[in-house]
Amino acid sequence: MELPGWVTVTNATGVKAAMVSEHALALLLALVRRLPDLQAGQRARQWRHDDTIAKVGTLEGAVVCVVGLGAIGRAVARKAKAFDARVIAVSRRGIAGGDFEQVFPRERIGHALATSDAVVICTSSEATSFHLIGAAALATMAPKAVLVNVARGDIVDGVALSAALQAGRLGGAALDVTEEEPLPPASPLWALPNLIISPHVAGGGSSGYPQQKALFGKNLLRFAAGEPLLNVCHIAAGT
Repeated sequence: MELPGWVTVTNATGVKAAMVSEHALALLLALVRRLPDLQAGQRARQWRHDDTIAKVGTLEGAVVCVVGLGAIGRAVARKAKAFDARVIAVSRRGIAGGDFEQVFPRERIGHALATSDAVVICTSSEATSFHLIGAAALATMAPKAVLVNVARGDIVDGVALSAALQAGRLGGAALDVTEEEPLPPASPLWALPNLIISPHVAGGGSSGYPQQKALFGKNLLRFAAGEPLLNVCHIAAGT
């Protein structure tokens, strides 16, 4: 029974999890396997075997920290496990289990970052996540660690990230999102050789929104049958 003055609203949370998690793993693998270095060598027509092979890493046995345990974060964890990575997580609720060896509460994010070889940001953007990955958080990461953000740009402090990458305090980073979009041509992030910039396309790859249609169809059947709806959120009428 609905409260007076309220309407039931459902959202499409989770329908992009497959695409965004694939993109996150693509960016992560590109960093670990040094694809930017390989492309630079190709453009220069140089066979940089010795230099590159000394830097190439692997996800096998690597500690991958997923920040945010929504549908995308859980999908990233499953895919990282397929590469034999050891997956830990940071969550506001700190709920353990599933594909994660350990889940840290948000207050202990520094401990999680310090033990990670790679960090993938999947959490939502809200007041407490603004610049969650700032200078202090980046300082806890190992110099060879890499960072991927497929969530929202304001979660990562772009100035602090640029400084860490330029100083060699981070192994590399990949951003599908930035604090300002489109990223201005004058931004120093464009020129960083150890940064991959992806223009907010992680959710692409779906034709005709089949996931949204499927979710709507399920909810329509539930509504007609008087059953609880999926992905319900409540919004006060008139707001």
